[in-house]
Amino acid sequence: MFGDIWSEHGGRTRTLLLSDFEQESSKKGFNQLEQDRQDMPGQAEMLIRIEKFVDYVMKNDSPAYRFRRRVGVELSETRVGRRVRKTFPLHFLLDSRHTYSEKPAAFLRACWQVCRLYAFEINRPVRDRYDVDARYAEMMNMIVETIRQQAKEGWFRRCVHDRRFQARCNGERAASYVAAVLNQYAKTEIIRLDFGYIGGASAHVTIDRAWSDFEDFLQLLDYHPHFKHLTGYMWSIEQGEDKGYHMHVVFFFNGSEVCQDIVKGRFIGELWEERVTQGRGNYYNCNQHIDRYSRVGIGTIHRANAEECLNAIRCLQYLSKGGEFLDRDDQYLRIKHKGRMHTFGTGQAPDVTMVRRGRPASAAPWLGIGQSWGTDMDSVV
Repeated sequence: MFGDIWSEHGGRTRTLLLSDFEQESSKKGFNQLEQDRQDMPGQAEMLIRIEKFVDYVMKNDSPAYRFRRRVGVELSETRVGRRVRKTFPLHFLLDSRHTYSEKPAAFLRACWQVCRLYAFEINRPVRDRYDVDARYAEMMNMIVETIRQQAKEGWFRRCVHDRRFQARCNGERAASYVAAVLNQYAKTEIIRLDFGYIGGASAHVTIDRAWSDFEDFLQLLDYHPHFKHLTGYMWSIEQGEDKGYHMHVVFFFNGSEVCQDIVKGRFIGELWEERVTQGRGNYYNCNQHIDRYSRVGIGTIHRANAEECLNAIRCLQYLSKGGEFLDRDDQYLRIKHKGRMHTFGTGQAPDVTMVRRGRPASAAPWLGIGQSWGTDMDSVV
């Protein structure tokens, strides 16, 4: 994380943007504004709604409400007002124990700052424009204007660049790791699975629950028989508009010991569904649908086949959104728990310079030791 400044005084960073508030989530406050309590969105869906709202506010310059003081005070709700009235209650369900991407962070800080500064509380449901009074309208106008002001600050503008920089670094790391693992054995069986939850973005699964489940799964790699002959693994956790929180996981096995990648993938996927998530999760076996990919980078990969190996390196950079996937950043995580989780990881990288004992191995002409694995890898062959 860069020290991207959001305040002229104090030199604070985005990491500390919301920590001053020590805000706890409040379902009671949310339910005061919801007509149907069963309509509570999942955390992943909620953050996408907030992000879309901030986008809309940034594209429009109108206030949430206009005041007409001809006879008394008459309020006129704008399209921005209608959206803020529906989105404002979501801030009750989030807290300052997490760190957020720039748009949810701007929304939360605006809501918490205005409500705290003006001691604003919701005492009755505000479900439609006829329930709005002058004080509520003033607070919503302040929240909208505060969001627009924060969108102009340095920390907000730098977040996109920071994500791209991190994705580029992760892409290099992913490519180097895959190259090292493929160089270990003459054949490597690559299995890719996508883990998620039933209901996708609407599932009532928090990022803390998703990360805890995935940590439990990773512990299985050390002792479960399904991972015998495992030579490496790589993963990323993401958030999508439809899928919600989900993980991309790649497993590398010694191809001389493990075959039938589709069956192996099904066994591993069932561990996620049944043992880890207790029926709340689901999985997608990419090896079972290998014909859907224009360039295959999974299945049986031979070290001596440069085309197969380079395809694997290119395609598996998708997990890090590096390489040729650098511009596909719509799946980034909008929320993380402070100080205890990552969004991308690998197993321990083998030493590509290691000298093997016994019969000399086949050459790997694609493996350039010291090669920089960027977006253009054609020069490796």
